[in-house]
Amino acid sequence: MAANTHGALKRIQINGRPFAVSGENAGNRVLGGRENEVSKNGDGTTRILQKEVTWKLSDVEISTDMAGHQFVQDIANAGEEVPIMWTLANNAIVAGIGIPTGPIEFDQMTGLLKCTFEGSSTAESV
Repeated sequence: MAANTHGALKRIQINGRPFAVSGENAGNRVLGGRENEVSKNGDGTTRILQKEVTWKLSDVEISTDMAGHQFVQDIANAGEEVPIMWTLANNAIVAGIGIPTGPIEFDQMTGLLKCTFEGSSTAESV
């Protein structure tokens, strides 16, 4: 498969436990590192302001059941980062150490758990 193939995530592994993901959802990825902002000075020159940002995989839809929902919630409740790896449409794997953030919602109609993961460092290709 070509390296620039895009599409839905294939799977996600959270603290060693694999999960299937919705075939209609790719999530949104931030690798982490630095974000830049350009600001104007009074004399017309500019300056660059940098801030550190964490990696983030948002709006992930995991196919699971109550046990899987409880597994993800238990990780959130523990408050400790765990290994998280996800496989892209082109079979590339991205990994980081992170934790579920924000709401962890299970949709009874679709059987999908919707959540976001973030980590204190950067996410990298494996």
